[in-house]
Amino acid sequence: MTYVLVGGAARSGTTLLYGVLCSGRQTNPVLFETHLFSHLLTAYSHARYRFEHVDNGQFFSDADTLRDFFSRPLVEFFELVRARYGSPPHLVLKSTVFTPYAAHALDLIADCRVIVSVRDPRDIVASKLEVEASQGKAALGHHTEADVGRVAAVVMRDYQKCLRALPHDRLHFVRYEDLVSVPHEVVSRLSAWTGIDLSGFDPSHAWANSLRDFEADRARGSAYVTDRFGKGISDQRVGRYRRVLRPADVRLVETICDVLMTAFRYRSQEPGHPEAG
Repeated sequence: MTYVLVGGAARSGTTLLYGVLCSGRQTNPVLFETHLFSHLLTAYSHARYRFEHVDNGQFFSDADTLRDFFSRPLVEFFELVRARYGSPPHLVLKSTVFTPYAAHALDLIADCRVIVSVRDPRDIVASKLEVEASQGKAALGHHTEADVGRVAAVVMRDYQKCLRALPHDRLHFVRYEDLVSVPHEVVSRLSAWTGIDLSGFDPSHAWANSLRDFEADRARGSAYVTDRFGKGISDQRVGRYRRVLRPADVRLVETICDVLMTAFRYRSQEPGHPEAG
């Protein structure tokens, strides 16, 4: 039995990836995003820092005692959820705010695997700006350089700690663009890596095992539910940033997220950049 934790920046394809991993019958169904385990990992991060740099072991005798203290509630929560859905061999949960703390999950839980969705940061930034516009926080097309820089910095921050954890045999990245363009290849690799039987995967029914009602979410006007949620896999949103970002916006995102773009082979439009062309 394993725990599979799905992370990635918001708007990077985490919900689709979650749906794919839960499409077999060896897992729980797709549930709402849960941030509870992320909050526990955040608390562990702070406690570990203070143990190492501030309180000199006044509260925990050693690092193993600290680790065990936080490992127990995580596993207890995971097992509670697993039992609620028939005790499947694999429990799969998703949280975007978990991403910066993914390495801590690997430290605390020996039998967990972490899968992180990554997407062209220009598309992530564009999608986040669209969400803000639909929420009335900004007018699409009238965003400022500061808006673009702020959102791009958040994207880079979300992934930075994850990237530092590489290479790790229980940490795996999936490019959104690969998932939507060659889904069978990507899903076959995911199945082998996680041990989840996804042999019956159908790209036209990627959300087959879900408790979420995406039509109801759309009817409620949720800014985070796109017209693709709950439908077949499609690559129509790849490169969507070209309809949202101005050339100066694109250059700014490429500069701020240069490490991410280089690590995952996203081609820059900036002249002279090694990935440009």
